Formats: sequence, C-alpha cells, structure tokens
Amino acid sequence: MKKAIAAAICACLLLAMAGCGESGSAQGRTGGKTSGVNDVLEQQMAGADVEAEAAEKSGGKLMESTEQIDVDLTKMSSTMVFAEVSNIMVNYESYIGKTIKMGGLYTTMQDENSGKRYFACIIQDATACCANGIEFVLTEDYSFPDDYPEKGDEISVVGVFDIYKEGESTYCTLRDAKLVKNDKS
Repeated sequence: MKKAIAAAICACLLLAMAGCGESGSAQGRTGGKTSGVNDVLEQQMAGADVEAEAAEKSGGKLMESTEQIDVDLTKMSSTMVFAEVSNIMVNYESYIGKTIKMGGLYTTMQDENSGKRYFACIIQDATACCANGIEFVLTEDYSFPDDYPEKGDEISVVGVFDIYKEGESTYCTLRDAKLVKNDKS
C-alpha cells in the first residue's frame, strides 16, 4: 500500500514537471536575465519574510516568536507553493532539519498490511490538475481521531522536515508537527 502511495505521489510529481509547466526552457526570463528556480524561490521567500514582519507588527496571528519557520509555504502564491514542494521532493537533503509551514487538504491512509496510519497535507497546483503532498507526524499532544480534521478539510501544518526509509524506499515527512484547521470566515 505504501509503495502504491509513493508511486502515485511520484506520478503526480512527474505530471507536474511534464504537463503543468510552460513549454520551452525550464528557466524564466526577467529583464533580459535568466533566473533559475532557486533564484525565483529566494525572491519569493524574501517577500514572505517582509509580509510576516508586517503581520507581526499589526498584531496578525503568527506562531510564537520562539518558533522559527524556515520555509513558510502559506505566504506564497499557489504556483510558487507547488514549485517549492516539487523542489523539496527533488532536493530533500537540503531541507532536512528545517521547519516548514504548509497549507492544503488533509488526508489520511492506513497501510492494510502493517496497520500503520499515515497523514498528509496535499497541495494542488494553480490549475488543480496536479497534486503533491508531504506526510506529517503530529506531536503526542494530538489523539487520533479526536484531534484530527475530517478527510478533505483545509489545514495548515508546521513541522521539522525529515526523511525516513521503509524497505527500499525513502519518504519525506514533517516530524513533531502541529496542526491548525484553517478558518474560512
């Protein structure tokens, strides 16, 4: 079951890279200069930091100052979020140990063979044709199913990025995660 889930996520990632992007070069052009994905992501992250500081000064709802968020996907456009998650999946080693905040659709699945339950936050691209997700493991403060949202609910989750192996496969996860059910009001 876990291998099937991993294969589905990989298929979505391949579709995202092949079917959802612009045709032609993988690099964008700005003012005659070519910028790579990492340059664009750094620019987006710099903008997110400015927005977070402004929200903090205005009394906006942010995490406690003692908790640092290294990558805040909730402050990015839907296109940038999908690009960043794709980058995380490909370059996962450079994200290990970073605190990541993301928003998306909550899902859970249970491996029929082992009985182990997995939780994930699924992010769709801007056109909703492709999806990526990152598994998360909540802190012990949460009890399943009482403290968990309904499948398909919009959520935000914050956790420390890590990888682990099951059998021959490597998986990404957010450890020691905290879950916030999004308020649409």
